[in-house]
Amino acid sequence: MRNIIPLIFYGNLFYGLCALVLCLDTNLQHHLPANGPHFYFLTFTITVLYYSRIYFKIRVTNTDDKRIVWYSKHQNIILPSLIGLLILVFIDALVVILKFRNSAGNAPFIYWLLIILIPLVGFFYTYKKFPFPQVKQLRAIGWLKPFFIGFAWSGLITVYPVFFRQLQSGIAKQQFILPSGLYWLQNFLFISSLAIVFDIKDHAADLRYGLKTYPALLGVQKTLGMVVLPITFLSLGVLFLYQQQVQLSLTQSIIQTIPYVLLLTIIPFLTQKHSILFYLVFVDGLMLTKGLCGIISIYFF
Repeated sequence: MRNIIPLIFYGNLFYGLCALVLCLDTNLQHHLPANGPHFYFLTFTITVLYYSRIYFKIRVTNTDDKRIVWYSKHQNIILPSLIGLLILVFIDALVVILKFRNSAGNAPFIYWLLIILIPLVGFFYTYKKFPFPQVKQLRAIGWLKPFFIGFAWSGLITVYPVFFRQLQSGIAKQQFILPSGLYWLQNFLFISSLAIVFDIKDHAADLRYGLKTYPALLGVQKTLGMVVLPITFLSLGVLFLYQQQVQLSLTQSIIQTIPYVLLLTIIPFLTQKHSILFYLVFVDGLMLTKGLCGIISIYFF
C-alpha cells in the first residue's frame, strides 16, 4: 500500500481516473450511451502521459516536492512504461481513425475547431513553441494559468465524449449536437477554481521566480476570499441554471452540489501549509467527486 499510493497520485493514474469518470458523467448528463473502450483507453493513457511528461523532465535537486523526488527515484521504471503507453496510444489512435474515418467527415466545422483547439492549449501550456519570442508560454501567464487548465480539462471531459459518441453512432452531419454550453461552463469554472487553489501550494516559489499567480500576487487569504470563493459561487450558479434547464429533480440537484459544498468546506484549511499529496487528494480529488456525484444523480435517481 505504501508504494501503491505514490504510484496512483504521483504517477498521475489518479488524473486518468478523474478524466474517465468525468467523461462518463458527460455522457449520462446528455442522455447518451457510454463510449466504447477505445475512447476510454485513449482518454486515460493520454492524460497520464501528458502529466507524467511534465514531471518526468523536471530535474531539481534539494527539493521538498515529493512528487519530483518520486520521479527522480523511479526514472528507470517510468521511462520504459511511458514509452510503452505511447506506442499503445499510437496503435489505438490509428485503429480509431481507420474505424471512424467515414463518420468523421460528417462532423461540423465547429467540432473540428474545438477538437484541434483544446489539445493546442494543453500543448502550449506546457511547451514554449511559439515562433514569436515575445509570446510567453501559457503557464507563464500566472493570472490566466488556471483558466487555461480549466479550458483544457473542460474541453477534454465535455466536448470529446459527446463528439466521439456521435462518431460511433455514424449519424448524419445535420444530426450532430454540441454539448450543453451551461454544462461546459460550470465544468470550466469549477476546475479553474481548483487550479487556483492548487497554486497556493507553490506561491512562495512563484514569488521567487516572478510567476504572477493569484496567491503570489494577492496572498493566500485574499486569493481564497476574492478569487476562489466568487468563482466557486459563480460555477454553482451556472450549475443551478443547468439543473433548471434539464429539469433535474431536487434529489439529483442536491447530489450534484456536494463537490461545491466540499470545496467550500476545505477552503478555511487552505491557509495552512499542506503536502503535495493533500492537494492531489483533497483538491484535485474534487474532480473525481464531481464526476461520481453526477453519475450517481443521473444513473440511480
